[in-house]
Amino acid sequence: MAQADVPLGMRLSGEAGWNQTPDDWQRLLALAGDGAWVAECGGTPVGTTLICRFGTVAWVAMVLVDETFRGRGIGRALVERAIAFADAGGVTSLWLDATEAGRGLYEALLCGGPERCMAEKGLKT
Repeated sequence: MAQADVPLGMRLSGEAGWNQTPDDWQRLLALAGDGAWVAECGGTPVGTTLICRFGTVAWVAMVLVDETFRGRGIGRALVERAIAFADAGGVTSLWLDATEAGRGLYEALLCGGPERCMAEKGLKT
């Protein structure tokens, strides 16, 4: 994901009812560095995610998928990519500010179940 993808991020965050501005996206992309991705389906950009690392701590953010492409595993693939990136970078504490819509996916991927999230991976909802 690059600065040129900010309009995509704005469209997806608006679709989700979130309140990000272009400046917010630009700040997040600067923090994420090479930890930001756009998912494509048939060459069409349909999803985003990024990860901001601070030493061994990181936050997964901006997991968004176009409404018409949801339910196809795109969000899961984006979060899996972020987790792999975190693991490869030596992250030991992975955090996520999540909406209720993605809670089940995040709990399953980040901690294997809601009762283990806070203790093992630091899922913050």
